[in-house]
This record gives sequence, structure tokens and C-alpha cells, in this order.
Amino acid sequence: MPDIDTILKRLEKIDPYIAELKMRYDECSEKEGGHLAPDMQRNKCYHCFRRLSYPSIKNQEEYSRETEIQKLADWFEGLKILKRK
Repeated sequence: MPDIDTILKRLEKIDPYIAELKMRYDECSEKEGGHLAPDMQRNKCYHCFRRLSYPSIKNQEEYSRETEIQKLADWFEGLKILKRK
């Protein structure tokens, strides 16, 4: 099974919104402090559409699984928002 970066590269050829969202992720990741348009009250960045932080879970395996699911949800929510613009 291909890794997530390989899958994203394939999808970039199909959907221009993926390239834009990836660029927004990179811009926020490169910024000192983490996000270009953070909203601390809503725990969301309005530039990359990601959560600012993910809830902590005591069990590490459960935390990893839950966090990955939330990150995927953020990714698809970001794509939906960009397509609406």
C-alpha cells in the first residue's frame, strides 16, 4: 500500500484544490508559532483549516489512531471549504 505522500501526489494531478490545501498546510507549518490565521476559541486555523491542537488521550495507541482520524477529517473539511470558494 502506498504511503500518504504518494497518494497525495497522485491526487494533486486530479484535483487542484489538493495542491492549494497542501500549500496552505506548508505555509502554516513553516510559520513560527504554527498558523497564519489561528482562532484559539474555536481551536481552528482559518488558513489551513486544521485544528490548532488535538485532544489528549491517555492510551498512546488510541491517541495515535484518534489523532490520525481527526487529521484526515480536517483535511477533507479543508477541501470542502476550498471547493465552496
